[in-house]
Amino acid sequence: ADLGEQMDESELLREWFDLLRERSEVHRYERELMVRAQEMELEDRHARLQQELRDRMSVDDSNKSRDDVAKEGQILKEMLEIVERRDSLILLLEKDRQRCGGRSPISGQLHHFPSRATNNCAIVVFVLLAWTLSYVVVGSLL
Repeated sequence: ADLGEQMDESELLREWFDLLRERSEVHRYERELMVRAQEMELEDRHARLQQELRDRMSVDDSNKSRDDVAKEGQILKEMLEIVERRDSLILLLEKDRQRCGGRSPISGQLHHFPSRATNNCAIVVFVLLAWTLSYVVVGSLL
């Protein structure tokens, strides 16, 4: 009977550890989904800001007030902040993935952003340079 109790006890311990591991994976999955949701919200906000900036930049510089130019600068600043926040979210996911053995519960799903981050950052930097040059030109004309 003593051997049977030990078997039952070891089986219960193995099941207990399996449940703990499964619970940990579910928590990690939940964290990853939350980060992905934040990433998607930032991506949506970035797209709306890009459209607003395109609309504002389509107006001839000679028709822009200082407030218009300042608003363009604010938009660019917010776009850069969004890119930085998304990059930090991606870094957070990568660190979590490495810490947990490199497996991701939803790898391959929704993870289309990293390649776009570099492109968006390059676009924002280019637009920022163009904005700065136009601000200097408009400022020197006024």
